[in-house]
Amino acid sequence: MSYKALFAIAASLDLEIEQMDVKTAFLYRTLNKEIFMEQPEGFEDSTGRVCRLNKALYGLKQSPRVWYHTLSSFLADSKFYPIDADHSVFSNGSTYIAVYVNDLLIIGKDKIKI
Repeated sequence: MSYKALFAIAASLDLEIEQMDVKTAFLYRTLNKEIFMEQPEGFEDSTGRVCRLNKALYGLKQSPRVWYHTLSSFLADSKFYPIDADHSVFSNGSTYIAVYVNDLLIIGKDKIKI
């Protein structure tokens, strides 16, 4: 819903809009819990051993949470903070970043800042 509202606000105020798709959003993020998985197909060695994950994988239940934590930490370092009404929308005053899974919608007055 926030996406639609931000599009409407940007259109009415003649703001610049950029959209980003973060291809590796769910990969390579450091996990904060110990997680084990069965050996992947093609790698089974018939021992029944499991793999301990060091990094998040696409499709892992915890991956979206790890991605959001990584992104929100980076945005906080860049002086962007979640708005009270929706924690998937970040602002630094004049620029807004809306997060939807691994897509980012960036809205602001200045194309260069975006």
